[in-house]
Amino acid sequence: NEMPVFPKTSEFYSTLKKRVENYFKSNNIDPKVDYWMFARYVAFPTISFASFCCIILFHTSWVLGLFFSLMWGFFSALTAMTCMHDSGHFSVTHKPWVWKLVGSLHDCYQGGSMLTWAYEHVLGHHIYTNIDGADPDLATTDAVSILFHTLLFIPTLIPHAAAANAEGVKWSFLSVYLFVCLCV
Repeated sequence: NEMPVFPKTSEFYSTLKKRVENYFKSNNIDPKVDYWMFARYVAFPTISFASFCCIILFHTSWVLGLFFSLMWGFFSALTAMTCMHDSGHFSVTHKPWVWKLVGSLHDCYQGGSMLTWAYEHVLGHHIYTNIDGADPDLATTDAVSILFHTLLFIPTLIPHAAAANAEGVKWSFLSVYLFVCLCV
């Protein structure tokens, strides 16, 4: 077998799972409905979109352009890490149409794919968490080659943005790719 094989579920896990379920039942808490979650689902995409609009409005100032580009990137990432992540785990509500709606926000706004992410992350990462060669979220690629490729790609974007006379877009590309470089 080329994938890891795990032992049967232990008594500790079964006991812990029952205790958690009993806690939620006894305190009348629904683990899939939290109104703070819905506030984030509205706030993060709204701030992200507003930051993008500010990049366009304040395109004459490189300082404001850089600031709003960083805000746009940060809140776009938060949108993906909250809306997409929670809906991909089917933990938003008990209604599948809400999962799909919240997940489609990521599909439409950021160009991702909730279905692909669910297969990779939920069915790959959560089954084989931190197992080298099996966990698809575990980056084992040489970081130097990724950084080198990213730095080569930045100059190809900047002239196109400048040619379109889009100062804000230029700074947003730069901030996004600098963020990628720092994360790698």
